[in-house]
Amino acid sequence: MGAEDQTHYEDRARDLLRRIRQDARQLESVLWSPEDWNQIGKTMEIWQARMKNQRDDIIEHLMWYKRIGWKKFVPDAGELENQTRLQAIADEKERLKEWLEGQLHVSEFYLIFKRQLKESRLSERLAKSGLQGWDRLHVLDAACGDGHWLRTFAKWGADVQRLAGLEPCGWMLERASRLSPPGIAFKNAFADERPFQGKRFDLILAFGLFMHILDDGLRSRVAQELAGALGDGGLIVTFDFLPGTEKGLEPYLRYTTKGLGREELARLFPDCEIECETLPLSDQYPDYGYGLAAIRKRKPDRKDGDSHGA
Repeated sequence: MGAEDQTHYEDRARDLLRRIRQDARQLESVLWSPEDWNQIGKTMEIWQARMKNQRDDIIEHLMWYKRIGWKKFVPDAGELENQTRLQAIADEKERLKEWLEGQLHVSEFYLIFKRQLKESRLSERLAKSGLQGWDRLHVLDAACGDGHWLRTFAKWGADVQRLAGLEPCGWMLERASRLSPPGIAFKNAFADERPFQGKRFDLILAFGLFMHILDDGLRSRVAQELAGALGDGGLIVTFDFLPGTEKGLEPYLRYTTKGLGREELARLFPDCEIECETLPLSDQYPDYGYGLAAIRKRKPDRKDGDSHGA
């Protein structure tokens, strides 16, 4: 390498070092000083200590909840679902009560429907089911309205002391009590509220009851309570619109009525034997009309060889 080349490279090296020094001086304004690093370190230690204290507090509280029982403070998913279901049932009962109070002032559709079943057809249905001896039967009408059917049973010879009626509409129940012979036990209640808890009935009428309950949860609950109120060999008789029939009603009634058929009855009464009859509106509309059902608890199957002495 010649002297001239060596001088050239030395000059370039000195120029490069000068630029590095200039860049370094410019970086001093954005670089953290040792004092800055020390302060940052102290801040990090403070936050780490706070996080540790919070973690220790959480662990301490969790252990406390565990000792006294979690579910007293934290309901599980099943409990929350049950609360939601109960609230839906309460809302549906409030809706139904308001609907009855209002609708009965507009028209008597609620009462007129119950009379669409002829006395002779009900009598035949009960005879087929083996019910007889009216004076010995305990009868409950789970949606008695003005008490029409309870008075019918009294006319047939039933003991009024063995007749009972439920009706959520207060002033309608007052009418039932006024029109009916003394001795019938009337209760202002829904069928799922167990107003006759402990009593067992040979016959329970549910005419126009289920078709006005729109909430499936309340339908199921009412059905369960009615089945539980049956005595040995007892019978539930339902009378409602068949599915779809409500489409022919005026709008005010159409959207507050939901018919039901065998499939829905099987869901509501899973442990029962169900016999259904269809009463068509007319020959022109054979698929629409009324459903009359006789529901009886299914006797438990006893396997061969089973005995109380086994």
